[in-house]
Amino acid sequence: MRTEGLRAQVGYGRKPRLHGGMQCKAAANLLDRQFDVTEPDTAWASDFTFIRTHEGWMYLAVVIDLFSRQVVGWAMRDRADTELVVQALLSAVWRRKPNAGCKDAARAEVFDYIEMFYNPNRRHGSTGDLSPVEFERRYAQRGS
Repeated sequence: MRTEGLRAQVGYGRKPRLHGGMQCKAAANLLDRQFDVTEPDTAWASDFTFIRTHEGWMYLAVVIDLFSRQVVGWAMRDRADTELVVQALLSAVWRRKPNAGCKDAARAEVFDYIEMFYNPNRRHGSTGDLSPVEFERRYAQRGS
């Protein structure tokens, strides 16, 4: 996007509303759009999207490490709710910091896409046109 002069549209003015009779609280923006990270696991970002299947909508939430842009956690559900985002975050925490046609087809395809293409093969301009896995591998080799 950078080389083509394209930029993402940031926000659309939505404000926190009432939830269960109480004012919703917006989380503080700790990154303040500073996405240039020098080490893995120092800043993560997340997003979610929806996928149409023959059985209805599925929702996908992902967590990426801003260092390499690698997907470090993800979750899919048939509802876009808090549980979806929490599961994606827990997936990232488990993966990065472990203790030492139909919905099932969509989940399998998303798994294949992330694990077999996106992380090992998808190149990013912010990582010198390297895949997230290759970027982190080269970083680790420098420290050895």
